[in-house]
Amino acid sequence: MLTWANPALFASGVFYVLNPNDIASLSNPLRSVVGGPATVDIIFAHGGFTSPGGHPTGIYQSAADRHLLEVGKDELEGNAFYTIDTKDDIDKVWPRFLESKPDAVKLYLYRSEKYTRKSSGRSLGLKPEIAAEIVHRANQSGLRSLAHVESAQDFHNAIAAGVSVIMHLPGYSWQPDDTESDFLIQDSDARLAAERGVPVVTTIAIAERATDKLLLARARAVQVENLRRLKRAGVRLAIGTDETPGKFFTEVSSLASTGVFTNREILQMMTEISPALIFPERKLGKLMDGYEASFLVLDANPMETIQAASHIRLEIKQGQLVPESLYLRQR
Repeated sequence: MLTWANPALFASGVFYVLNPNDIASLSNPLRSVVGGPATVDIIFAHGGFTSPGGHPTGIYQSAADRHLLEVGKDELEGNAFYTIDTKDDIDKVWPRFLESKPDAVKLYLYRSEKYTRKSSGRSLGLKPEIAAEIVHRANQSGLRSLAHVESAQDFHNAIAAGVSVIMHLPGYSWQPDDTESDFLIQDSDARLAAERGVPVVTTIAIAERATDKLLLARARAVQVENLRRLKRAGVRLAIGTDETPGKFFTEVSSLASTGVFTNREILQMMTEISPALIFPERKLGKLMDGYEASFLVLDANPMETIQAASHIRLEIKQGQLVPESLYLRQR
């Protein structure tokens, strides 16, 4: 995968990657070949923690059935994901998880309000109390916790559990019977996220996969309001994408189209906040003494038009010129 993903990432100006759910047995061998001047820097969370039958087990199982993975379907449990229902389940798998040498812990909250109210369907993520226990274990092990959230209640439960990072902005995936209240983040939760220094990774472009244009319009309106609330509260927003490598600017364009942020603010998300979220111990994203000499040279000023950030003239990583073959694209 790295043979095509690495040039695709460089072509979109991406040097730093956080993979929040991966297959440990496939990812760990890559550690020895990434992180140089001509390769991206990556951290891996490995298999995430979810409920039995919860997200993303179906995605991985389907991929295995279609022979899209280098591991079999029977190798996914404890490798691509861990299905957890009780604290005893955590006790059983936690040593194995730590042995896989993760850089962080991914946990799935997926419509967790369904655990406490009568509604159709069920949550496809962890019970809130189990999520909190996983965060506790992560803290004890010196690992950051990354929470996948879908709804406003997931956001609340993630903050209450003490997670390190919120992955996804609620409101991108709607069912016909959903309402705006299912996804609008409470101001009190936004303020608490800011007080605790919990950043949120945007991924708003996922909503554009919707085929129902009316639902898409409602989803986008909720996303815009959520972004306004988080910005007003002072929450750090990082830019992430659920698209394939090389599609990073799809998310940038989606954020720009909301009108919530200035070009300067989006650039700060791209170049300062996002790298610092991935590698908080490193000095990245600023042209200052003591910072790593990694930067892009653009054809035009992105302060005037954010699209300029996708037109790259030169790339310098760790003080060395990146080969043109890794970033020049057809224009």
